[in-house]
Amino acid sequence: MKIKSIIALLAAVSFLTACEKASNENKTEIQTHDASVSAEEISDNEKASVPSDYDGAEYLDADGNPITFADTEESTVEISEIDDEIQYEVCSVRPQCTPSFGVDFELPYDWSYESVQTDDEPTNSISVYLKPNSEADGRITLEYTKGGIGFCGTGLHQEDFNLNGHSAVKGTYDGSDRWNFILLNDEFEGCTVINDTNDWYDEYADEIEYILSTVEFIKYD
Repeated sequence: MKIKSIIALLAAVSFLTACEKASNENKTEIQTHDASVSAEEISDNEKASVPSDYDGAEYLDADGNPITFADTEESTVEISEIDDEIQYEVCSVRPQCTPSFGVDFELPYDWSYESVQTDDEPTNSISVYLKPNSEADGRITLEYTKGGIGFCGTGLHQEDFNLNGHSAVKGTYDGSDRWNFILLNDEFEGCTVINDTNDWYDEYADEIEYILSTVEFIKYD
C-alpha cells in the first residue's frame, strides 16, 4: 500500500513539473531593460504597443519572427490650406488732363491692361484694354469718349442695365447670348464697356463678370 502511495505521489510531482515546463515554453519574455513585452500576446500579423523605454532594437517572438512595434499615440499632421481663389489687383487709370473721366477696376493676376489717351486738353478720349495674358486676340475695353460713342442699330437689341449702381443700357447684336456693349447714361455719358472677346468669353465668363462688378468711372475735375 505504501508503495502505491509513493508511486502516485511521484506521478503527481511529475505531472506538475510537466505543466510548469509547458507553461514556461508557451510564454517568452522579451527583455527591454526594465520593461518586457510578452510574445504570447502577439500573433504573426499583430503589432505590439511600444514600451515606454523601447530602445529601437529588433526583437523576435517565440517562433523567431520579428516583432513590429506600433506607436499607440495618435499623430497630428498640420495641413496648410491653399487658397485657390483667383487673386485680383486694384488698378486705376487717370486722365492726363482734367476735367475728364478716368476708371478704376480690379484685374485678375493673369490678366494685363493697356491704356491709351488723346493728347488734347482736357483729355477727350481714354481707352483701357483688358485681356488674359494667355490670349493673343480680343479684349474688354473700358472707354470714355467726350460726346459719347455711336453704335450701329442693325440687329441691335437694347435693355436697361445697372452697372454698379449707375443707369446703363446693355446692347446685344443678332440675338447673341453675349452682350456687345454697356453704355452708361446721365452724368456718365460717354463712358462705355465694349466686349470684343472673340472666342474666349465663355472660358473667362466668371472673371469678366467679376471685373465688371468692380468697374467705376470717375470724373476728375
